[in-house]
Amino acid sequence: MKTMERIDIGQNVNLFRFRDTLDARIRRMFRVNGITTVRDLCLQNKRDLLKTREVGIRSIRLIETILESYGLWLGMHETELDEYARAAQKERKVPTAASAPEETEAAKWEQRRYEIAREMFVQHRMLAVAAVKEADDLIAALGYMPHA
Repeated sequence: MKTMERIDIGQNVNLFRFRDTLDARIRRMFRVNGITTVRDLCLQNKRDLLKTREVGIRSIRLIETILESYGLWLGMHETELDEYARAAQKERKVPTAASAPEETEAAKWEQRRYEIAREMFVQHRMLAVAAVKEADDLIAALGYMPHA
């Protein structure tokens, strides 16, 4: 069985490319339904999406096909998406012996900063700028001050 590539579900849905004939309708459906991230899309119910004007079963099937290629589907629950996000993060963190040089203190703090900001963006649905600011404030409170 082929292992599917996992994606960051906090990414904008505009990363997906649809056939030209359906692209405008699908993008309009995203706007009308307030779908901005892959996570938002996966939380949607197929039946509700079909209620969007000018969106038919062909558009929904195309979306489902794309989501399936990443191990996702419409109508997922928050817990399923959280589990998916954790698994995707673990896959991205697996270092190989040849490519894992000794991390410096600053690199470790920068990684922590990224993880905190990403968590706030995904879990708390904060704007990316606000999530980074919160992460910076937390890192500063923990006592790490980067050298200028």
